[in-house]
Amino acid sequence: GGGAFYIRAPRDTEIAEGNIVHMSGQEGFLLGTVRAVKRDEGNPFADVYAESPVPLRTARFVEIIGQ
Repeated sequence: GGGAFYIRAPRDTEIAEGNIVHMSGQEGFLLGTVRAVKRDEGNPFADVYAESPVPLRTARFVEIIGQ
């Protein structure tokens, strides 16, 4: 909620707090910023917690851009 979202990535992926998350192939489309990364030796995945700069529920209008 409030623009926060969760990503699972391979544990050895280089991800750090403060990294920018953007849509693949759309470098200018900012999805959010990594706020925390949790790695556990028993889990092959890293839990990545990120936050969007704007809570999506507050958006009144969106623009859909075709390819």
